[in-house]
Amino acid sequence: MTDTEQEIIRKCIAGDRASQGRLYQFYARKMMWYAKNREEGEEILQDGFVRVFKYLHRYRNKGSLEGWIRKELPPDFYLVVSFL
Repeated sequence: MTDTEQEIIRKCIAGDRASQGRLYQFYARKMMWYAKNREEGEEILQDGFVRVFKYLHRYRNKGSLEGWIRKELPPDFYLVVSFL
């Protein structure tokens, strides 16, 4: 990502689809690394990112964005991934 994380967050909140796509691709790739069932994990992750984008304005830059995103994902996601 070439923009700063804060700039991408700002654009995502403003509804910029390209920035939302970049944020999704960056973090989804990292999170899907741990998927036991890739197909199911992708579906749940996509649904979870709808929630992430809906509530992204609540992120206060305390802790990592990745950690905040993980908290916003539905519990079903954690049934198909295995974080080491």
